[in-house]
Amino acid sequence: MPLDTASQHHLETLKASVKSRSIGLKRISEATGVHISQVSRILSGKVKRTSPNVEKICKFAKLADLRSAPIESEELLWRAVKDVWDGTSEHAEALMNFMAAIDRYQIAIQKDHKNIR
Repeated sequence: MPLDTASQHHLETLKASVKSRSIGLKRISEATGVHISQVSRILSGKVKRTSPNVEKICKFAKLADLRSAPIESEELLWRAVKDVWDGTSEHAEALMNFMAAIDRYQIAIQKDHKNIR
């Protein structure tokens, strides 16, 4: 399937970050589990279709893009986390596991929607 507009935007954002040296290909590769040569090919525009590797990189780019979101959104998120966190490392790990589960759930729903079409 060809890259959708949102994926193209995420990849362009990430490509600009790499170009400005705010993030490196190695970091992207380590964070996504995608081989560094594939990261390079995808960000250079040599890949025109969606693949699991493209989806992983877009997801990473989306997260990186969220980190540069307006301060108000970031503050609200941190406040919400701080409101429920009891300060222990065990609870921090539980919260991270919970967020990871939400992420897996969203991915599963997206896959279901693709299969329905």
